Parts: sequence; C-alpha cells; structure tokens
Amino acid sequence: MALTALLDKRDIGGITPAGKGLPRLSPLKAWPRAADRYNRPSTAPLRKLHLMPQTTFHIEEIAAEETLALRQAVLWPDHPRGFSRVENDAEALHLGGFLGARLIGVISLYDEGDSARIRKFATLPEEQGKGYGSALFSEALARAQAAGHRRVWLSGRETARAFYEKRGFSVFGAPYEKEGLPYRALERDLTTGL
Repeated sequence: MALTALLDKRDIGGITPAGKGLPRLSPLKAWPRAADRYNRPSTAPLRKLHLMPQTTFHIEEIAAEETLALRQAVLWPDHPRGFSRVENDAEALHLGGFLGARLIGVISLYDEGDSARIRKFATLPEEQGKGYGSALFSEALARAQAAGHRRVWLSGRETARAFYEKRGFSVFGAPYEKEGLPYRALERDLTTGL
C-alpha cells in the first residue's frame, strides 16, 4: 500500500494503522491534541520527506552474453571481457539477479552428468552483503537439484570460502592459484536436501 494511502487512512486524534482488525495505538503524550495542533499556525519550518522508490529484487534466466560485462567488472576487471567467457557457456543455465531493471548479480550452472558445476558467480560490490547474492546462489542450487543433479561443485576464491561453507559446501582437493589468486574446489551433496 502506498505511503500516501496509509497517511490518508490514519486517524489524526490517535494513530490507527490502516486495515481492519488492527489495534488502535494511543497518541503520543508529548503531542498536543490534533485539533489544537492543526488549528493554529506553526512556527516550525516545513521539512521535506524524501522517499526512495521501491525497487524489487528478482531472478531471471539470461543469455550467456548478458553475463559477460558483470563477470568481467567484478571478477576480472584488469582483463578483457573475453577472459570471462567459459567454453560451454552456450549450453549452461545463466541466472541474473535484478534490482528493478538493473543487473546486479550473475551465476552460471553447467551440466556435468550427475554433477552440476557453478561458475562465474558475481555480485556488484556495492550490492554485496544485502542478501541478493545469497538468493541468486540458492536459486542456482534449487535449479541443480530440480534437474536431478546429485552433487554441485565449484572452484572458489579463498576469500569467498566462508560464504560457500556457510551454505553447506566442503573443500576437496589441493589448493591452487589462478592469475595469482588462491582458489579451492568445494562441493555439496544435493541428495540430502537444501
């Protein structure tokens, strides 16, 4: 419900939440009665209320080409865009996380028989830590499980290891480096649920 609709429905003498069956809240004791407050001129300056437009987060399937700019900007900003391509991009499932119409995160899922592989998971730095990447990652896991994969695995940067472990992944194999950055392989069994 829009803020203006809520404001139009409130009782000025006391504050009544919009909607039926909701309890009436008592007016604040420090406030003068509504009639007194609105029937005399105020000496206080008017303040503007700035409201941010409401933007919703949603996830859509996208084309491989749509992932490249964000992959490159987040994962490999010092490399050309083509460095972020993966050989089997054409056959993979690519998901985009959108805040309104703006693409803020991508993740790609590759079919490897009984296993699915997650690659090129990236969220814009200014949108990290807000739950958008987690939602995108969870959607990829759900899609892998729904497709009948028994296991999902990925190669993740050591700096993101805690993120993956928090979501049920465990390290396997030896650590390695790519472009001077430490990586680990991580996996999760999908047969036990999500």
